[in-house]
Amino acid sequence: MSLEDSEPPHNGVVAYEVGYRRPPPQHRFKKGTSGNPSGRPKANKRVSPNIPPPLADHLAIDSVLLGEAYRPVLLREGDKPVTLSAVEAVYRSLALAGLKGNRLAAKTFVEHVEKAETRRRTQAIEFIDTANKYKAEAIEAIEFAQSRGLPEPKLYPHPDDIVPGDDGMPVTVGPRTAAELAHWKKLQQRAIDADGTIRDNLASWKSKAKRDAGLKPFFFNEIVYEHRIRLMLRFVAPDECTRRAHRYRRPNSNDINAFVVANKTKYRLHDDLTEAGRHKFIREIEQYDRDLRKHSNR
Repeated sequence: MSLEDSEPPHNGVVAYEVGYRRPPPQHRFKKGTSGNPSGRPKANKRVSPNIPPPLADHLAIDSVLLGEAYRPVLLREGDKPVTLSAVEAVYRSLALAGLKGNRLAAKTFVEHVEKAETRRRTQAIEFIDTANKYKAEAIEAIEFAQSRGLPEPKLYPHPDDIVPGDDGMPVTVGPRTAAELAHWKKLQQRAIDADGTIRDNLASWKSKAKRDAGLKPFFFNEIVYEHRIRLMLRFVAPDECTRRAHRYRRPNSNDINAFVVANKTKYRLHDDLTEAGRHKFIREIEQYDRDLRKHSNR
């Protein structure tokens, strides 16, 4: 039966040929009704990557590269585990390959070593030239002020605190800033105060303790505590003569901790020593005090 022979729909809608873009009337959208009653689905929130600004791209890449280069890796050498950075492991494997006869590995390793030595030599020469130039200009400024009767200029570090190290490289043995100089002076003054406290307690240990033996441990322990303190302070912030004559090296936190532990072991308290050990310690303190007075009078 053809469309023409069919009866028109009862709803008054004119019939038309069903086909592409012509749905049956019952499937057409009704006027005033949304075709998507649930609404538009929410899009998944896309997390934007943490991309650095363009000018910092190379810094971000360098940071990642260096992080991987110095990342610790666990290796085995024979039967022993060894922890190395990734770059150390690479260079070690390169050196071992060269030793085993790999000519390319040996050639690459030697080239890297030669370049590293050249860079280090260049940096060392530049550092020596800079230090010598600063020292010469600082000494000239001091001599100029002295010749004119002017106050000596405040220079940090002081040129006399720049001395040659064991390897020939210049080493700064004194304060490098005004704030550091002020801090060193406080430490040095505290060491001087400890000297006076020790002398007072030593005199009391010899006089008052004779009348009251119960006071002996107190005065003895005070001497021990103050002696440990002044040794540590002079280790951290030595005076000008000491640091310049002995080419002082700045201790790190591990050095200081080791120094403190060593002094606690060496200089023990009253009850940890025999009577002979106590008198030996007192003699050592008296000798230290004599040497200190000679040093101060030079």
